[in-house]
Amino acid sequence: MKIAYLDCISGISGDMILGAFLDAGFKLSVLKDALSKLDLTGYKIMTKKVKRHHISAIKLDIDIEKDNCKFTPGKIEKIIKESRLENDIKQTALKIFKNLCMAEKKVHKISNGVHLHELGNADTILDIVGVSVCIKMWNIQKLYFSKLIFGRGIQVADSGMLPIPAPVSLELLKNIPSKFSDIDSELITPTGAAILSTLGTFCREPEIKVKNLGYGAGSRDLKQLPNALRLLVGEEVPSYLSDNVTVLESAIDDTMPIVYTYLYDELFKLGALDVYITNIQMKKNRPGQLLTVVLPNHLLSDIAEFIFRETNTTGLRYYRPDRLKLHRVSRKVRTRYGRISVKISGSEKESYKSSPEFESCKKIAMNKKIPFARVYEEAKKAIILSVFFVFVSFAPSFCDTIYLNDGSQVKGIIVEEYSDRVVISTEYGEAEMMKGEIKGIDYDLMEQNLLSLGNKYKEAGDYVRAYFYYDKARKLNPQYKEAVDGANYLQGFLFRKEMGRKADEVNRYQDLEDFQQNRFKKEEQSMSNLKQLIGIEIQDTGKNIKVIKVYKGLPADKAGIKKGDYLAAIWGKLTGYMSSEEVAQILSKPENLELKLEIDRKIKVSPRAIKSSQFDLRFEGLCLRNISDRSEAFASGLRNNDLILSIDGASIRYTPLKEAMDSLRSGPGTLLIRRELTIWRRK
Repeated sequence: MKIAYLDCISGISGDMILGAFLDAGFKLSVLKDALSKLDLTGYKIMTKKVKRHHISAIKLDIDIEKDNCKFTPGKIEKIIKESRLENDIKQTALKIFKNLCMAEKKVHKISNGVHLHELGNADTILDIVGVSVCIKMWNIQKLYFSKLIFGRGIQVADSGMLPIPAPVSLELLKNIPSKFSDIDSELITPTGAAILSTLGTFCREPEIKVKNLGYGAGSRDLKQLPNALRLLVGEEVPSYLSDNVTVLESAIDDTMPIVYTYLYDELFKLGALDVYITNIQMKKNRPGQLLTVVLPNHLLSDIAEFIFRETNTTGLRYYRPDRLKLHRVSRKVRTRYGRISVKISGSEKESYKSSPEFESCKKIAMNKKIPFARVYEEAKKAIILSVFFVFVSFAPSFCDTIYLNDGSQVKGIIVEEYSDRVVISTEYGEAEMMKGEIKGIDYDLMEQNLLSLGNKYKEAGDYVRAYFYYDKARKLNPQYKEAVDGANYLQGFLFRKEMGRKADEVNRYQDLEDFQQNRFKKEEQSMSNLKQLIGIEIQDTGKNIKVIKVYKGLPADKAGIKKGDYLAAIWGKLTGYMSSEEVAQILSKPENLELKLEIDRKIKVSPRAIKSSQFDLRFEGLCLRNISDRSEAFASGLRNNDLILSIDGASIRYTPLKEAMDSLRSGPGTLLIRRELTIWRRK
């Protein structure tokens, strides 16, 4: 999942967010093009590189003409709704703006007719819509932000003298962790506060694999700290969930036990996360009960008031611990008694746990007059078969073997491999496995895997997919007789099926040639589109997709793709089982204006070139760090975050870090690296 994290070093504003996006790689031309779809004139967007305490950042300014009028809330909503922007962008911008208006109403204690003062300027609209555009076009699904910092003092506004922070900003940021500083300046603007409170979630330390990083500068150069907003964009690392809660406790010895039943029900209705009673021995050796309530932080006052009212306690104590939680989902499994709800929880670092839902099992047991235990056991069996994986021996003598961290094995054929998971086909069907659960993989011969898949789909009657795998196996090994015979047979069969005639009613050879020519024409069209829109020519070598030509000045060249590179993955999906035609079709789809590719490249290096580099050990290999643009490693063609897959042809997938480092520094050699690139395709 793609996420963004706003590190609010010295506050936040709408123009700082936009500046950070531009510094992280969002194109200014794309932003201007999107904002031009609003019915707004008389403004100019300007950017410049500035320094904030030696940190390079982009300062974005929106120059509004002096005679440009202020807009009413109704007019602003109309401008957004009647724009030519995508509907998702409109809805996001309207949501932020309505939140801002609601805060103004609360601050001024009015029910109708909000006057926005300086917030009615065109730059407010451009900031809100601009941020909505960036989030949509980069497909950011979650926005997190750090603890906020407020300034102090008095500022002059259109409505008069106002304290810092502005009342509207404070209203918007209720229940959000923040602190005051001694900086005499407005650090958080109402627009920035509206964007955060509407779209963002507070998070101390997000677990993120950073892909883009940028800094957006504020207007003033503060002495106390760098006046800049840091933006991190990347993939969320699946791990534990965390939050901060309040634990409320009270020792009670003079409340009737019957009251606790009422307390349980009402506390959960008020929003408590958990309620329990512990028997304790109190002072003067009196037996008592410790009432413990776990609740969201913002409900402390309401729940404390309820406990004081309904019990005889005269005091409560509370503390606010952090919690770690496993990811949890609910789904239904099929059993012979019907569909039963189950709970599944786990993370990349933890084995998955599951259990049938009590109420679901109880309902079926009562309706069908079956013992509850039998229904429960049936649901547990269904979980093993449909939620996890059946570790059985696969029928063919050749197959891939996945070794799991818990010591078990899965045998089958790996049909797809992504950067974070693999899809394996067993006789019980296909299943996805996260790479965090995998200790190692033994790959069998690829042509045998492909032939086996072809046989499987042929038996199932899916002759098109069967032919595809036979043909891939034939290209990979032209001497593999079973693959050649299978492909030739199905080629003729599919031809006869398509033409709708019997084999003896057609001129077999001529029509087969026409059939092939039509296929080649489609492939040529895809390749032509790829050449024009991306600027590359590719070739299917049987094992992978190779770039055989790169056209200068076109998107592929600008992104850094070179002749001889191999296209390893598109949007995280490996291309190993794709044909060149499939790859060309995906890359040239009209909707794919932004393409995330992973390329493999061979680079010759000397030990001295990587002497100062740092490494992280990953599942696939070694990830490079600390490469400066003046280093010998940079001159050799290596870059930060390059993943070294092999050294002189020897894979380091499961090689211990010390052994891999010794091999890397023992002498000059050829590295196979994998690099992530972004291509902005031509329209």
